[in-house]
Amino acid sequence: MLYILYSMVLTGVVNYKDLNVAAPFAVAVDRMNNVIIMRKTDPDLPRPFRTPWVPVLPVLGVLVNFLLMLGLGALTWTAFLLWMAIGLRKHHS
Repeated sequence: MLYILYSMVLTGVVNYKDLNVAAPFAVAVDRMNNVIIMRKTDPDLPRPFRTPWVPVLPVLGVLVNFLLMLGLGALTWTAFLLWMAIGLRKHHS
């Protein structure tokens, strides 16, 4: 599967930019962790910037990122899930 995916990207059958689902996923996870969870677990931690309208604005940011991710194709999701599985296996081994 991985060989086929690399071949498709290298031969130009699929654009590499079409395979990018990791960026919106990373932004959504970051917003959930840094803005919502850390505000509750460490409320007295000094922060140079305070996000307005917590938790409404961070939740809207997460929802918008997930809506953007829904517009991606099946090949993009397959590649993303494959790389996530490889990364999680490597990380936990």
